[in-house]
Amino acid sequence: MGQRGSPTTLEERVEIAERAQAGETDLAIAAAIGRSVWTVRKWRRRHQQQGQDGLVSSMGRPPSGALGSFPPEVRDALRRLREEHPGWGPETLRLEWEPHLSNPASLPSRSRIAAFLRQEGLTRPYERRQSLPQPEAGRPQHPHEVWEVDALRVTR
Repeated sequence: MGQRGSPTTLEERVEIAERAQAGETDLAIAAAIGRSVWTVRKWRRRHQQQGQDGLVSSMGRPPSGALGSFPPEVRDALRRLREEHPGWGPETLRLEWEPHLSNPASLPSRSRIAAFLRQEGLTRPYERRQSLPQPEAGRPQHPHEVWEVDALRVTR
């Protein structure tokens, strides 16, 4: 029997489907391929319901991307807005777009918009800030000292 919790390979799933179509029982298939009866049953049923496409593993987020559950118009509008305003981040894009919609609740969240921008390559690289210039040595450090020094120059 296969190690508990280890994923089945596509070849094993196809073999389960072929043996089930040939009329073998779940118990016989499980003994032949070294998997549990529950695993065999799961993949046999999936094959019966969905065909060959059902044997492909579908773990994780759908491959459609960060805004895959939204209509294509939403993705197109976000892409267009970002290209028109490259300085706008996800929060600004969301706030600027909201008044133009009949149902603002249908907007993606700030984090989903950020993930979409990253996925589309519409983000800018982080620019490190440069340090501020430091006062020269020997010059007064406080504003009132500057005034006092200037006042001394005028009186002389």
